[in-house]
Amino acid sequence: MPQHLSQDEIQNYAKRSLPPAELLGADEHLRSCDRCFSMLGGVLRSTDIDQAFFDPEDEGHLSYEQIEAFVDGAIADADREIVELHREVCSACEQQLEELVQIRATLQLENATDNDSIVSRPEPSFWTNISAMPLFRFGIPAFAAIVIGAIAWSFWLFDRPSGGVKAVVDPIANNGFENTNTNSGLANTETAAISGANSASTAPMVSLADGPGMIEIDTDGKLKGLNAPQFESRIKAALINQNIEISTAARELRSKSGVLMSDTQPGVSFALTSPVGKVIESARPQFRWRALDQAESYVVSVYDANFNKVAESPPLKQNSWTSITLKRGNVYQWQVTAQRDGEEIRSPSRPAPDARFRVIDSVAANEIDAAKRNFGSSRLLLGILYANAGLLDDAEREFQALLRRNPNSEAARRLLNKVRSAK
Repeated sequence: MPQHLSQDEIQNYAKRSLPPAELLGADEHLRSCDRCFSMLGGVLRSTDIDQAFFDPEDEGHLSYEQIEAFVDGAIADADREIVELHREVCSACEQQLEELVQIRATLQLENATDNDSIVSRPEPSFWTNISAMPLFRFGIPAFAAIVIGAIAWSFWLFDRPSGGVKAVVDPIANNGFENTNTNSGLANTETAAISGANSASTAPMVSLADGPGMIEIDTDGKLKGLNAPQFESRIKAALINQNIEISTAARELRSKSGVLMSDTQPGVSFALTSPVGKVIESARPQFRWRALDQAESYVVSVYDANFNKVAESPPLKQNSWTSITLKRGNVYQWQVTAQRDGEEIRSPSRPAPDARFRVIDSVAANEIDAAKRNFGSSRLLLGILYANAGLLDDAEREFQALLRRNPNSEAARRLLNKVRSAK
């Protein structure tokens, strides 16, 4: 054991995932080292989670400042009405509002508990101090688990039936996830003791809480916790090296479309908001734009890459329209013509760039549909597939949720940052 514990050792200590020998050594060190004990407290009480939840530059959604002010009751009446109207039609922002409310409630409860303990905590007795030491809290149970495991192991060796007993897991019944907590004939304490005694060969190399359990890569490079052979290579690459293939189509579309969501740009009479410069999942996109003052009607025109008109709306009073079904894998551009006082006003027009978007191809759409059906609770897998297809907003949402589940995971944080850097 080095002079001070590393950050990884402290995090693994906090998660009780160190091998028993190292756990006892870390426990002994923490009892005498104020610096490392303070770092452990920071890990256990970490609240550094808000920074990865929200992207204030995400057009069409509430900013984090709006959500925070709304939750804290420090928002103006006009802004409150905007938030309340938006949350009724936007499930993503509604979810973020609910999650921030829960976070605030949890923090307030912890602070209240801390304050009460400061006021009313009695002077601890000698045995209270002893039992509160890390050695007694974690070391003794770990040592006891090893002893119990050794006894159980000896009985198992002599009493097991020939051929052994193999637990059968149905991945479909568990939504594609392997149940790592099934009872295979050993008590939990025995299983923990045996795995601890053999930790040098069985401790996971990478692990993340995802879906109903844990997804792990063991030291032999085997994926555990998610039975998805068709996606296994991509999951391993993401967990081990944070390597995910991100479609270049999204970046190319964004650079060619420019910024069309501002009325101040030359050639943009009124801003087009969505879809602009993005890859989209639906083959029937909903087109949205900002209203033009005193406009009487709007007509949406959609063109393919060869400038052939493939769809056109009837005259519309509202500033949104859902298209006919478009071909997957194709790039399209669109334009809105407004009628005002007998005059046609188009947006965008030169010198503004075209409003372009791409519909994901059938292969990517089928992969995502299969993942949603069979592994719908895996934020990791859905985030990978969304990134592969170029659906960066969706990938960012999934990796945000993954990081919330694993706030101390560097792998989850890197995956989120990789997607954000591609936007």
